[in-house]
Amino acid sequence: MGAKAVEAQRLGLTVREAQNLTDSNRTLITAAVERFLDQKRRKKSDATYKNYKHILGEFVDQLPASVRFIDQVNADVLDSHMRYLESEKAAPKTISNKMMVVSFMLKAAGVATPSKMMELPTVEEEIPEPYTREDLKALFKAMTPEERVRYTFFLDTACREKEVAHAQWADLIDGKYWVRKKTFKARGGKERQFSPKSHETRLIPLTRELMDMLNTRRKSSKSHWIFPNEWGDPEGHFLRKFKAVAKEAA
Repeated sequence: MGAKAVEAQRLGLTVREAQNLTDSNRTLITAAVERFLDQKRRKKSDATYKNYKHILGEFVDQLPASVRFIDQVNADVLDSHMRYLESEKAAPKTISNKMMVVSFMLKAAGVATPSKMMELPTVEEEIPEPYTREDLKALFKAMTPEERVRYTFFLDTACREKEVAHAQWADLIDGKYWVRKKTFKARGGKERQFSPKSHETRLIPLTRELMDMLNTRRKSSKSHWIFPNEWGDPEGHFLRKFKAVAKEAA
């Protein structure tokens, strides 16, 4: 392989493109995606990073073969990708979320206002209907003791699902739950990270009823997680399990 071919391979270009100074100074979409994901790997949670990687991988895979550089991504290219997502039966909110991730990547690559190149679908937000006191009584009556402590924790702390999933016994301090960033080893020894949304570290006071339930639970616990799954990792299916309880209580 000649020197020009080796240099072209290093840059991710064809030999002809490497010979063209203009092309060699342009940013490859794949390189921009790689840089963007590398930044997010260090700053975002593992779940967010994986989601971004999937979304951008899908975007790159659907690009026409002729579109390889960032400066080739225009309104038509973005509209074509939205039409692909629509053909895959993605909901308007899903399409909007995915296109915003693409927009974040383009902006990080130097595109001034990528959001102006796309017309996102209208997302109709449904206003959630809160449970009444009677609803809650029926729900908790249908719960097992394990479910009761789990969803009392949700109800009393108003924490997000992942904040409850990553609660550890060491986070209980003087009757409060310390929501914080943490690094831990998951099953198989892989290192993972959890960060509260917007890195919102805070202390949440717990009710005496909940503290009594947790103190009882702690006596028989063999995990550093308050709510581990069957493999000893943070529980990741609170919503699905809650829906099963709600169905039984209905």
